[in-house]
Amino acid sequence: MKNKNLVIIFSHCDNDDKIKILKDNINEVKNNGFDILLVSHLPVSIELQSLVNYFIYDESNPLLFWPERGMCHWKTIHAEEKSYRMDTMFPDTGWTVFNQILISSNLALSLDYDYYTLLNYDADITQSMIDAMNNPSNVYISRVVVTNDWNGEKEPTEKTFLPSLVFNILSKKVLSKIIPLISRENYINGKGGSDIDFGDIEDLSHEEIKHERFSDSEHYFYNLINNFEYKVHPELVRDKYSFKPESERGGIQPFNFNVYNKFFKIYIDYNTSNLLIYDVNKPITIIINESESIIDKNCFIGSKVESLGFYNEDVYIDLLPIVSKLKNSIVTRTIKEI
Repeated sequence: MKNKNLVIIFSHCDNDDKIKILKDNINEVKNNGFDILLVSHLPVSIELQSLVNYFIYDESNPLLFWPERGMCHWKTIHAEEKSYRMDTMFPDTGWTVFNQILISSNLALSLDYDYYTLLNYDADITQSMIDAMNNPSNVYISRVVVTNDWNGEKEPTEKTFLPSLVFNILSKKVLSKIIPLISRENYINGKGGSDIDFGDIEDLSHEEIKHERFSDSEHYFYNLINNFEYKVHPELVRDKYSFKPESERGGIQPFNFNVYNKFFKIYIDYNTSNLLIYDVNKPITIIINESESIIDKNCFIGSKVESLGFYNEDVYIDLLPIVSKLKNSIVTRTIKEI
């Protein structure tokens, strides 16, 4: 008898490591007797397509850019008796997940399944997750712990989300009621179940999840499922591929463009007209617009960058290639006095 729980795997695998993780997870799910619908914003090999029952390729990958919506990271630095805030605004990737949910559900709901497991390609699949998939509930959500080691801190940081978008199970009835509520406009405005009339569905009050505002993709998903009775997976779910956005910036961290040594950090705004030099642990010789300065403490420089470099053990390091990347980057960076 066919398992009536279809596993929908969401993916955007742009390197070999991600592709291997995706393939391993497909085999894990398949070996446990589940049918699979794979959806991807990137083309996948014929080999991967042959491993799944259904495949959807959608090249759109609809990122949202500021001021429509963005993901802001910020840091404050004190320099010369003043304070400056560095803002790094990444494109918002959350809508791409809901776009894949919409696209895959339009097909999935037309098929002969009673439940749908929504699974991220890099979920670390455990036996308890397989058990939950074999004994599904109308709404089954999970907590995820995400490790970030890209922020320049000495130790990786972990953050827990409830609900997560890594592993969830929805019945056909619930998924069919949620799908009409998902829209780009609602996502941008943070609207979901608590803002929209669910008709004959009882408005339930859950004490387990508290959010001050529904400002990111996990909060938006919570808003959608908040009016349903749900169960929470007993163990934390982890992903196998930590988020490392250095690939888009050639190794540049969100608040540091010095990839050459640990002697200082430097941050430049997107107009390349202001820069901050900070966390200086030894005097350095910086050349800005052909003017040479020795810097031994935090320093703000308000000057259009035409040339930029420094000496690293008597070897001149030209930072202009990094400046060129900033001008063409999809990430917006600003410096402002506060």
